[in-house]
Amino acid sequence: MKILLGTLALPLAFLSCMPGCARETAAPNSFELRMAGDAVIYRGLLQGEGARELAETVRDPHRNVSRLVITSPGGEGPDALTVGEAIRDRGLDVAVDRMCVSACAIYVFVAGRHKTILPGSIVAYHLSPSLMVHLLRQSGRNGAADAFARQYGAAASFYRSVGADIGILDVAAKLTQPICVAEDERRPPNDPRRYMIAWRYTGFIPTREQLAAFGIRNVEGWWPQAEELPTTLGRLGFRPQYRPAYDPNGSAFNAARSRPLPALGTCPPSLVNTTSAAGR
Repeated sequence: MKILLGTLALPLAFLSCMPGCARETAAPNSFELRMAGDAVIYRGLLQGEGARELAETVRDPHRNVSRLVITSPGGEGPDALTVGEAIRDRGLDVAVDRMCVSACAIYVFVAGRHKTILPGSIVAYHLSPSLMVHLLRQSGRNGAADAFARQYGAAASFYRSVGADIGILDVAAKLTQPICVAEDERRPPNDPRRYMIAWRYTGFIPTREQLAAFGIRNVEGWWPQAEELPTTLGRLGFRPQYRPAYDPNGSAFNAARSRPLPALGTCPPSLVNTTSAAGR
């Protein structure tokens, strides 16, 4: 990722892992999956073989499973949704060990019957595909907008099924302070991976109260003090470029709830290096 003017650019497609994910994600296809008593332990990205095996393990009727302990910097939205549906259907508790970021927070954390954030760990949300639907419709790119709309529709249906409000993703989109939209012109116009967004913050860490405002309840555990967040992220292995928005007093969060999604222009070439930004 190329960083210019304090801004990051990243493909929003599939709600995948944010830029500056933990260093332990260097091997994207590696994961750890094991049982410890009645708990499933999973470490790694929620995509591909790892996500499939995790969903199968959770659904296995021959296993005595009551909770998932997860460490994940994100993954691919459809794969993470499959895991979230398995957690919902099995009625598992979810405990976050170190991190549950992006697709993990969106689909896995919210699915837990009871949710625990272990000491020193964080849960962070990513941007919402509804922002891209909004922006692409404005510019007449209806084919690409439809692709993001399908993604958002599947996520919204899942949120309703667990009694939560997907509107928290729109708030996250606003709090990341998006700046402009760029395109990777090597990809087809209707490919969601063509479109990228530059923003000032790379995610949003909600408090317990902010989660509850969108129906994400039964949450207990640990949150950092605002002044210790940089140290916490460093200790967890996040790169310095990872700068999530964090609003413990709730003033920015409350303001964002009533503010409409922004209308963004096209990023100037000087701001975004499309080749670098398009890297997965």
